[in-house]
Amino acid sequence: MDRIDLVVEWRRGVGAFPLFQIFEARWVAYFFEFDEVNNVLHLAWEGQVTDEDLLEGASKGRRLLASRPGARAISDFSRATKIDVSSETVRKSAWAPDQGEGDSVVVTVAPGDFIFGMARMYQMLADMNLRNHHIVRTLREAYELLGMAAPQFARISDV
Repeated sequence: MDRIDLVVEWRRGVGAFPLFQIFEARWVAYFFEFDEVNNVLHLAWEGQVTDEDLLEGASKGRRLLASRPGARAISDFSRATKIDVSSETVRKSAWAPDQGEGDSVVVTVAPGDFIFGMARMYQMLADMNLRNHHIVRTLREAYELLGMAAPQFARISDV
């Protein structure tokens, strides 16, 4: 986990006085978007993705998907620059209890070989819970698989 410490100071003359401090601000490695027209949830992973990020993001994604009847989802790793995820974490995520998303179509975009292999492992382990899971290499392939001609995603901020 990256740690960012920020101190904002007010300077006058010789001394500096802290106005406020923020400690342990954490970069979140994912965000959610939703396309109302196509009824598709987009979970975009970016930067470095850790075990903690994957478990947290996948859990939130499951809840969001289950709360939107008939919605489909894309879990997109094309913006991720480093995947620091263990096979144990993939197992935990795959074996997590179904939150109502089991019948949804989910497409994982896995451009790199490592994440593609991890996605295949997830697919095999989650087979009982997630029956309509597909893995592709590009976002364009995901759109084609879901029949999306013109995606219109809007960021979801209240997650």
